[in-house]
Amino acid sequence: MVAFQCSRMCLALACTALWFANLNVPASMCAASVAMAQYLGSTRLGFGLDGADQMQTVVWAGLAMAGVSPHAGLFLISGQALLAYWISGLAKLAGSSWRAGVAPGKIATTVAHGSATATMLLGRFSGIAAVATIIFEVAGPFMVFTGFVGGLLFVTCAAAFHVTIAASIGLNNFVWAFGGALPAVLWLASSLPTS
Repeated sequence: MVAFQCSRMCLALACTALWFANLNVPASMCAASVAMAQYLGSTRLGFGLDGADQMQTVVWAGLAMAGVSPHAGLFLISGQALLAYWISGLAKLAGSSWRAGVAPGKIATTVAHGSATATMLLGRFSGIAAVATIIFEVAGPFMVFTGFVGGLLFVTCAAAFHVTIAASIGLNNFVWAFGGALPAVLWLASSLPTS
């Protein structure tokens, strides 16, 4: 597992260096290699990973596509990110513990993601956190279709959302995975015609 993580990091660094050097074809090959390594690593693990792992693969695949067609790569990343938020919100809306407002408080008390501070805060505000999360994830992606300002508001809220979750319950990988997709979302918002 450590070798996989190290190889993925080396490929990511090489891809980033080539990308900034404006050598799109080699950068695309590196991005494709990272995306494939993540995909193969996740299938090798034999157990489920979270949405951040999947979003990392999407971002790398989109970067690989961007070397051939920048718009196609950005559409892939932004479209998948918006769908990820929306589907996650719909899944929470369908979940009785989220609708009852108790899910955030329960998550904060788990062994894997619990913290005393989060448990204390969410004990008082679990219902508000549940409703706010569902509204953000279900309605937020549609803000992108209002243009740059709506997209910027969505991207800012998304970044704050992930940083808050990382700080409170330690889900740090979502900050980087979805943070890597948010510039593409902002690009999409600024590219769409508004009436």
